[in-house]
Amino acid sequence: MADWNTTLPDTAVVGEETHVEDHNAIVAAIAEARSVVDAAEATIASLQGLLDGKAESEHTHAAADITSGTLAAARIPALDISKVTGLQAALDGKADDGDLTALDTRVAALEAAAGGA
Repeated sequence: MADWNTTLPDTAVVGEETHVEDHNAIVAAIAEARSVVDAAEATIASLQGLLDGKAESEHTHAAADITSGTLAAARIPALDISKVTGLQAALDGKADDGDLTALDTRVAALEAAAGGA
């Protein structure tokens, strides 16, 4: 709470050399202001406690931190084929365009023979 260094004067009474009503109204207003400030400080401290340990609104994560969800395609980098383990070897074992043309011709011949039988 606020460190109130100045103590408030005692309540004035009739007969003293002061304006009693004004004096007491000022003292009451100062006391009320102090109470409001103390309550505000308590609220701020409570809010700070809620914020402690939360991430900043502007922060980043390493790719290794991602454990679920879907990445946007724009976030996925273009990789050289050598960066994907086993991909080149798997593709090397596939037919090339020439093999596919020969296969298409053979399938057509088999279909024609089956239809003509």
